[in-house]
Formats: sequence, C-alpha cells, structure tokens
Amino acid sequence: MTAGKGPGALPFAVRAWQRLVIRAFGLGLSLCLCLALMIAALPGHKAEASITINGTRVIYQEAQREQTLRLENQDSVPVLVQAWADRHAGGRPARDAESPFLVTPSVFRLDPGESQTLRILRIRDVQRSDQESLYWLNIKEVPPLPQGPANRLQLGILTRLKLFYRPTGLAGEPGDAIANLQWHLAPGPDPRLVCDNPSNYHVSLIGGAWRQFSDHDDLSLDMLAPHSEASWSLQTRPAPGASLWYRAINDYGAVVVREAIPDTE
Repeated sequence: MTAGKGPGALPFAVRAWQRLVIRAFGLGLSLCLCLALMIAALPGHKAEASITINGTRVIYQEAQREQTLRLENQDSVPVLVQAWADRHAGGRPARDAESPFLVTPSVFRLDPGESQTLRILRIRDVQRSDQESLYWLNIKEVPPLPQGPANRLQLGILTRLKLFYRPTGLAGEPGDAIANLQWHLAPGPDPRLVCDNPSNYHVSLIGGAWRQFSDHDDLSLDMLAPHSEASWSLQTRPAPGASLWYRAINDYGAVVVREAIPDTE
C-alpha cells in the first residue's frame, strides 16, 4: 500500500516538515542541542525507529535502470520520511548532498501499518568505472509532535545504509573479495595488524579474534575500500602461525567468517 493517501495527509506533512529533526517551543536552539542526548535517555522517551527496512545495503549494478527498497511503518503513529543519497558518510542534510542518484519519493507520510517502496535511480554518470563506488542512502523519520505542554523537544531518527555502485565488467567476484584479503603483521616494537584489499570491491569487516568460535572480538575492524590498506594496533603480538578468524558482511547482509594466517615481515 502506498503512503501519503487520504484526507489530511498534506496538512500533516506540512506541519511535520516545519518541525523536521529538532524543534522546541519556548526553548533556545542551542539549549535543545545540548539536551537532546540526555532527553533521549530518559525513561519513557521513545528513541527507536518506527519504520523497518527490507535490507541492510543496496547493490546497484550499472546495467540496472533502478533499485528499490521497501519501508514499512510498524508503529501506531504516522511518521514523515525523507530519503536521499550522498557520497559523504556523515549524514549531511539532503540540501547539501552530492550524489549521482535520485531517490523517489524523497519526502512522504507513512501511516501505521502501511508501506512505501523507494526507487533509486542513477541520473548521471559515476566517476569511477574501474572499481566499485560507495554512496550512502539516508532515511530520516520524524514522528508527529506529541500532545501536551508547549515546551517539547522533537527528535528525528536517521538511518544510513551503504549504497554500492558496481560498474559492468569488473574483474573478480564480489563474494571472493572477503576471502582474498591479504593480512600481515607489521614489524617494529608496536605490534600492528595490516590488511590489504586487492579487489575491485568494498569489504565490510566487523571484527576478528585469534580464537575460533570466540564469543567476543579481539579486534574491531573497519570497511576496506577497493585497492586500499588498513592497519590496527594490537595489545600483544600473536604467536607465529596464529590464525585470525575475521568476520565480514556479504552482499546479502549475512555475516561470514574466514580464517587467515597473517604473514610476518
């Protein structure tokens, strides 16, 4: 069912848009910004997202005309939703976004129990055609202003998903990029673990441990861009031949575990 239908949709959208992200009556904006995190932690304050998204990432193949993503409002109140794509990861406002992608609808009301499909369309060329490019899909939701006293703070919730653009004809397979990472221990008095990604694809690492089936990570790892290198400090140097069990997220949003024995230099 498509959102934004029925009587009263436009007045709600106008009112909610005017209050987008942060608005307070009778309070200064600087004070609101200082209090936002404290208020979010108060008992009874609703800070969780109302909408669910049927994916954790978007893979946009060059040959595709568009990609879609389905949203559903599982809350008991309507929300105003804004969606846009950006090449920066910082969650910048839509007016400052830089992206070759158009997200439509960009602003809409989503009533309780209803769903909306976002269409993501490429409207101009992507700069890199020799490797995968990363953009960010931003989905911001704002609930209606609660009834009650005038001095109230309203917070919007921003969800960011990775949007990967894959040119046609890239060498290698995306699924092989995780297993083909190259690991080694850097020389020197301060132990460091170094990882090189020789593939044309991003690899979303999330953690690693020096023991198989460990219930916690020894390392907090990061995403590696194509043909890039990253390093992490180690508290102690592992024994020669020690296996690293690292975890990564594949195209389907599933966590996969791979084993590697870092080289020594």
